[in-house]
Amino acid sequence: MTRAFRSTAVTQLVGDAAVGNLGRVRWYFQTKYPAQSSPINLASGWEMRLIEAEAKLVAGDIPGAMTSMNLHRVALGLTPWTAANATDAWTALKRERGIELWLESRRLGDFRRWAALSRPGTSDDMTGRDLCFATPLSEKQTNPNY
Repeated sequence: MTRAFRSTAVTQLVGDAAVGNLGRVRWYFQTKYPAQSSPINLASGWEMRLIEAEAKLVAGDIPGAMTSMNLHRVALGLTPWTAANATDAWTALKRERGIELWLESRRLGDFRRWAALSRPGTSDDMTGRDLCFATPLSEKQTNPNY
């Protein structure tokens, strides 16, 4: 079964709700999974290379970690990540995991693990929202127990 909104969402120019004082905003439909029945990886070989890269970073092997991390980028013809130090390498790993695991519901575990172990580097995709999420206004307005 395909999603009912699929055919119109691709051509939809704006969302159906206003965002704060911004008014109606442009709608960008995700295309990673074209149908509700599309297969979703539980894990992939490329993700395994990133796990390997993280293990190497933990062990202090920055060149080895960068090699493991860049295998997929090089295979795709993308510019490899570079790192002058451990902080740069961790930042690259965090970014690459964000790219590889987009829409696969496994990022929260990364954020929690890295925070608990005080891993260096930054992750710019969820800064300030990486360990918890604010209660939406709709929940506050409709839930009498809030």
